[in-house]
Amino acid sequence: MGSICDTIEETIDYLMAKGENVGVVKVHLYRPFSSDYFFKVNSYDSAQ
Repeated sequence: MGSICDTIEETIDYLMAKGENVGVVKVHLYRPFSSDYFFKVNSYDSAQ
């Protein structure tokens, strides 16, 4: 999970420079996974 984050961050920087509205959530602890927290940090409302 964590090893790919550098590549994802580079991709996000590239897309943001082109005007895309993107982001990343880094998962540091997979188990127990808190779906409540995950949905709290993901603002789907901003995309609508």
